[in-house]
Amino acid sequence: MEFIKPSEQFDLKGFYLEITSKCNLRCLHCYNESGILKNEISFELFKRLIDEFDEKPDITFSGGEPLLHPDIWKMLEYAQDKINNDSVLITNATLITDEIAKKLTASGIGVQVSLNGINAEQHDAICGKGNYEKTLRGLDRLLEAGNKKIIVRGMISKLNYKDAENFVLHWGQNAGHVVVSFLSAMGRGKSIKDLIDLDLFKKQEILNELHNSEKVNALKESGISVGIPEAAFSFSCPFITTSKEEKPPFAPRIDAKGNTYLCQIFDGIEYSLGNVNRQSLHEILASEKFEKFINHFYLCNDFKPACKKCVFKKNCGKGCIANSANNGSALETDGDCELRKFLMADSLVTSIAKDNI
Repeated sequence: MEFIKPSEQFDLKGFYLEITSKCNLRCLHCYNESGILKNEISFELFKRLIDEFDEKPDITFSGGEPLLHPDIWKMLEYAQDKINNDSVLITNATLITDEIAKKLTASGIGVQVSLNGINAEQHDAICGKGNYEKTLRGLDRLLEAGNKKIIVRGMISKLNYKDAENFVLHWGQNAGHVVVSFLSAMGRGKSIKDLIDLDLFKKQEILNELHNSEKVNALKESGISVGIPEAAFSFSCPFITTSKEEKPPFAPRIDAKGNTYLCQIFDGIEYSLGNVNRQSLHEILASEKFEKFINHFYLCNDFKPACKKCVFKKNCGKGCIANSANNGSALETDGDCELRKFLMADSLVTSIAKDNI
């Protein structure tokens, strides 16, 4: 077995940066212990991170609520000509005034706003009473400012899944770019898992319905950008299943303390690969700690007890390693096996049927 060397096999493309832990909301599902906490990425550290890249990186500004960072405008100004056009700022939009809408539009940064439903009852059940209307006002101000880089993300859950198609149609027509994701309870949010998490087969059913919707497909054909995942789960982790030649793009999550993680799903200091206050991203990528971390999951992926007798084990990438870790151990499955088996069996039956026609 040939081990993975991240510094040689991963293509560092950017980063997902939680510039502050402060947030004006306390959404029930959020993995962050956000609120009045004061952990922040300094402007000097931000500049150093940006300047590490020879080519323009893909950056996601997140939080907390990034608009609460005291240096957000200095950061956006510094980054304006140094980052990729696809870079985005994730905001709850409740703090967007007319002036802020104009400044965000002038910065050229994409603005992503998540909504947890198509009405106040659905959204406010997660984000608190009155916040749906505040978010809509923020979106309206962005639209009035002529912002052409708004992304509205619909977070589908038990509370709103019946309105998934209506959400896509409404925000596709109004914002011009809509994507859908499934709301997941992580970290602090695990306490409401039963309230919001949909059954995996139900998630796949919803995605299939959206892909087959005549109205949604007509919206796409009209030129509206609609992002709908093909599957409600991961077949594999690209960092342990991709060949050396492919070099998967790598954009680590950096929290407001500077702790750096393989992706946004890993949560908890025990999964930190290093800290950008003490190391550069390239030093973290080349570190022995990172190499040991990724190869631990690489080895565990081959020796999961639940996979030993599975007839699909040679064709299955075994899903998301972060979800395996969140389930208690790298030797656990990610919890999505039954749907993967069903879809692989269905694909096999379809292939055999075609061959016999």
